[in-house]
Amino acid sequence: MATLSLKKCLSAAVLVTVSSWGYAGTTVITFDEDTIAGNVVALQHGTVINSQYAALGVNVSVNNKSSGNHYGVLYNTAPGTASPDKNNNRDSDLTGPSWGNSNFNSRNFNAGNALVIQENGTGCGDGVCDQPDDQAGRRSDGLAGYVTFNLDFTIDALGFDLIDFQTNVGAGEVEKSEVMLFDNALKVQSFKFSDFVNRPNGAMFGENSINRIFLDSFASTNVNKVKFKIFGSGAVDNLRLTSTDTGSTTTVPEPGTLALFGLTLLGMLRLNRIK
Repeated sequence: MATLSLKKCLSAAVLVTVSSWGYAGTTVITFDEDTIAGNVVALQHGTVINSQYAALGVNVSVNNKSSGNHYGVLYNTAPGTASPDKNNNRDSDLTGPSWGNSNFNSRNFNAGNALVIQENGTGCGDGVCDQPDDQAGRRSDGLAGYVTFNLDFTIDALGFDLIDFQTNVGAGEVEKSEVMLFDNALKVQSFKFSDFVNRPNGAMFGENSINRIFLDSFASTNVNKVKFKIFGSGAVDNLRLTSTDTGSTTTVPEPGTLALFGLTLLGMLRLNRIK
């Protein structure tokens, strides 16, 4: 079976997603090749993520509650040890294609980089960790930590991928983990990962799993912070932030999406001429 690229799929799907939801704009962060301030930025395995997406109005912070290494780090899910993506064969549970459980139509695709709470601080001082690895939950309660996305705009819908979160394990990875939505400092809503199992196209968690989640109904119209509380280990990927606020900074960063939009406009112009 041919291997599919998630990045390419997102490029083609973002415009459809925005159209079907009826929203003003969507910021998509793939953690692979993202357009930032008009430039395509390719991020490598081991990159420490913090302010790279500030130009998109997105700032990332991590609070590691287990080892104290407060790094959000990219993990390349494609197997291999060649430079510059060294030591990305440390965790087979984060490796694809040929994933385990998935709510995708196909489990055979390249997910590229995903964001993890970094377990160690080895070589991270230069901004690229030498041994990227997802943090295991602390022994007392299984909590690994928090990944927070602070936004310069408000959102009405949210999408993301969850990689290698398992049910019925000691850390309570799915049962305890949650995504929380904030209106400034006030938490207005939260969703347990276990809530996603019984939704339409429900998540199928498990070892080496990958699941795509869409949340399109919020309790507040002013959500400007998204915070993941992660138990056990796992990764977050392909963040999609959608907003109806036309005054906010929203971007569709994938070049393929812009090309589709251009073709659509061209087709509309030709139809008008025929009329």
